[in-house]
Amino acid sequence: MSEKLRKTISTVLLVFMVLTLLHAQKVVAADVTAQDLLGSWDARLKINKLELFGTMKQQKDAVYKQEQEPQKVTFSMREGKLAVSFGSTPVPITLSGGKISGTEAVSAGLFPINEMTLEGTVKKTVTGIDFTINAWGEVFSKDRKNGWIYSYTYTNAPAAAEPSTPKPPVAEELAKAEEPAVEEVIPVESIIIEPKLFHLKTGAKRQINVKIKPPGANAADVLVKSYDSNVIDINLQAMVTGLNVGYSEIVAATRDGKIQTKSKVFVGSETEVVGVVLDNIWAKTKELLAGESFQVKTPTATCGVRG
Repeated sequence: MSEKLRKTISTVLLVFMVLTLLHAQKVVAADVTAQDLLGSWDARLKINKLELFGTMKQQKDAVYKQEQEPQKVTFSMREGKLAVSFGSTPVPITLSGGKISGTEAVSAGLFPINEMTLEGTVKKTVTGIDFTINAWGEVFSKDRKNGWIYSYTYTNAPAAAEPSTPKPPVAEELAKAEEPAVEEVIPVESIIIEPKLFHLKTGAKRQINVKIKPPGANAADVLVKSYDSNVIDINLQAMVTGLNVGYSEIVAATRDGKIQTKSKVFVGSETEVVGVVLDNIWAKTKELLAGESFQVKTPTATCGVRG
């Protein structure tokens, strides 16, 4: 082979290698599409900031434990738009040029104030798709006494080329699977509200205690079913606030209504409360037959009425 021919072949091969490399880089640098992301991805969680308030402080250890556990980040289509979720309400996002962003404010359950903001990047690599998503926001109860402020970062696990999909069950594995333990359910036998009768001035507050027996019975089975919301308000910590002059009963009962108890509350000054009591007395006396009687107990006195 002549020297000239050898040089020509070497030049052609060099050009071919350069073009191949440039083509590969162009493929890697291509924009990620929504279709590329759809599905659930394995991810890691890093907690950058966490402030817990009220009863949520008890969940601190459980929240930080999630940093050591596998996480799932799910991309889906919601009303024709791309959305992402971390096991909660999907947040609509915008995907453009390898960057994602979005924000959502929802009202649900015990935490009506739920605001989340997202920013992140996604890119194609030789092993698949890599993404990093930063999420921050706040979740609070209506009175803002219970909730949390947070800042998280989710990063997909290395070499996760495609969204993970559940594997079909194997018959042999199912045969060996142990049945899950069934927790013993302890039924509620009695409910007590303390105090049974009390008086509040307008705007004043008082804590009530709801006691459930036997020990270990399911407290979630007991609900505060009814009270006059024009007269009093009760928050999640069973703190009662007097709103307007009047009388109300607080009823705590099991979900099936078979077990229940009541507490009575009068709201207003002593003079106003007496007026409320007298109105109730007059309503009752009109129903009494001659010779019948009854007593009305208030926080400060006992009144006897005879028909």
